[in-house]
Amino acid sequence: MGVENRIYIIEKHKSPREYGGKQFTYWGDVIAMYNVGKCPELHKAFRKETDAYIYSDDADTPIIKDKYDKPLCEADISKVIKTVEKITKREDYWRLKPLLSLLKSVEKQAEEPVSIGVLNYCS
Repeated sequence: MGVENRIYIIEKHKSPREYGGKQFTYWGDVIAMYNVGKCPELHKAFRKETDAYIYSDDADTPIIKDKYDKPLCEADISKVIKTVEKITKREDYWRLKPLLSLLKSVEKQAEEPVSIGVLNYCS
């Protein structure tokens, strides 16, 4: 057993709201959710608590914390790409290669003024 990571790639839309006693600035429209599994090094890339909330698959329940009741953390897509590239040079963890392709594709296709965020959910 151990902490597993789910990566949410979101498009951020200004939509101030309060959940769980915290004020959020953005609503995150989920573009993709990727189950990474166990990858402790990837978790280290996510240092900043997010200012976006997302909804679960039922489109009604806000997700503002992970399974361990910790706030969701966010990282810039380019930082996540660099972190994944660094990890894949040292380790051959097969789940990271498709994630890297997905992240690069989203980064390349997203045009201004689209605001992309990458969230880490620990389960």
